[in-house]
Amino acid sequence: EYIPVGDTVPKKSNFRLIAATNRDLKTESDEHRFRSDLYFRLNIFEIKLPPLRERVKDIGALSLSFVKQFSEKTNKKTLENSNDFLQKLESYSWPGN
Repeated sequence: EYIPVGDTVPKKSNFRLIAATNRDLKTESDEHRFRSDLYFRLNIFEIKLPPLRERVKDIGALSLSFVKQFSEKTNKKTLENSNDFLQKLESYSWPGN
């Protein structure tokens, strides 16, 4: 349930909003480069997720999980991740992530 800006009557909705940014929206809002009312509405629940390049120890488990999900979704048997493959994933720099 939400109340549109400028309205007083609540409306029902069934959606999830996920937003990501590489900027500090609090600072942007304080310096008037991001709407403070939108920041207030978006900042109800914050999830800080470090980039993959900072979570190298998680790459093996994530990779195995994705392979398993793909296998189940497509009903296809997939190959196991080899140590060589995992080492390549872990040594990759993951630019932009």
